Amino acid sequence: MMTKIQNKNLANFLSKVALASALTAALVYSVQASPPPPASNTTAPYKLTYTAKLTNASNAPITTPQTVRFSLWTDADWDVGDIDGLGDINTLSPGYAGWQETYTVTPNSDGIFTVELGSTTVFPNFNSDVHVYLEVDVKPSASANTAFEVLDPSGNTADTLDRKSFNSSPYAVNSDTVDNRDVGTDPGNIPFLDGTGKLTFGVMPGGTGADTFILDADNNAISNIVSLQFGGVIAEYLRWNDPASRFDLSDSLQIDGDLSFIGTGNITGATIDGTLNTITNIPNTAILPYNKIIRLAPAYDGASLQNDGSNNKGRMNLQYEDLGGTDRRNYYQWTTGLAAAQDLDINIKYQLPTDFVAFTGTPLTLTLQTQDGTAANNRVDVTMYDSTGTAVALTGATALTSAGVWADQSITFGGAPTFTPGTFIVINIKATAVNGGKYVKVGDLQLNYTGR
Repeated sequence: MMTKIQNKNLANFLSKVALASALTAALVYSVQASPPPPASNTTAPYKLTYTAKLTNASNAPITTPQTVRFSLWTDADWDVGDIDGLGDINTLSPGYAGWQETYTVTPNSDGIFTVELGSTTVFPNFNSDVHVYLEVDVKPSASANTAFEVLDPSGNTADTLDRKSFNSSPYAVNSDTVDNRDVGTDPGNIPFLDGTGKLTFGVMPGGTGADTFILDADNNAISNIVSLQFGGVIAEYLRWNDPASRFDLSDSLQIDGDLSFIGTGNITGATIDGTLNTITNIPNTAILPYNKIIRLAPAYDGASLQNDGSNNKGRMNLQYEDLGGTDRRNYYQWTTGLAAAQDLDINIKYQLPTDFVAFTGTPLTLTLQTQDGTAANNRVDVTMYDSTGTAVALTGATALTSAGVWADQSITFGGAPTFTPGTFIVINIKATAVNGGKYVKVGDLQLNYTGR
């Protein structure tokens, strides 16, 4: 059964192992880190040099083959639970720090041997909270693993100090440089990651060593969207949106120099103000259409009065009405002194703008007022002719009344009329009234269209 023994009494075959601090070279046993390699592009695994002298009970050197096992632990106290029934280290023991290595050595004529720890099993990165103690077990090479005995550095098998604590040597390999390079922000320094696995601003290197800094170099971005984010709280970003094949910027953009477009581009909700903002050489077709309004107030531009040859006796006046505030309007007023219905046409010949693209879903809005709501007494009828002179099928354009108040009447199109930019269309507004104080008032005519 494996036991722990004092370092001055190794059962029947070993009497003394002199243990010294890793920083004390004068004693016969030492553990010290190998010097770091010169600066290079590859960091070689470091090793620890271990030297000891084995003597028997008569203090004579032992020169026969011995097996020496080394292991790292978080606690200093050895107990039987740290090994299994075969004498092997129990890797499930709570104190085991995850590293062990075994050597077969033949001491020289003075009983001295040296091994390079880390030669067969690479050391972990030393952590002073985990890799705290070194355990050394020895047995004759021909014996089973159950013959291993723990070398007790204190010389007292009854206490809990059964393993040798490290001094600064192993940790020093990690603490200062790697390949003779310090952690920092100067040229040649090594940057480090913060607690979230990110490079902090203070340690970001001044350059990448290449002409191109690549985000998502492993091409695993979710939905092929790659973002450069500014600040955790600010959270503004410059983002490549691969599905839309464009760059997205999450906030406003100010450009102190020139801005050039190559290819197509959309500018939405933009305001161009100040001086020296001349836009030239942009073809009309390059501007996306948007909703526009043309409002004609009586007397309509391009309008004329026309009678249709019968029942056209009455009076057409151009009037003004102030309803208070900003509600001031011009209007045509038609009245007659005859009992039979009399009418008069207002014909508007209007040239479509050169930026005209199409009328909207509600192309015409007419403001009107009649004395009462009875179409036989007073009403308005609208007809229209397109760019080819063809009558347009209208909805909501006949027998319009408003019973003594101003009202906006929406008129829509049917069929497929032709409207060509720069050509003339004709809109006819027929006012009809009878005697008895009945009247028709025709106010603003609004054309709703999309233009560039």
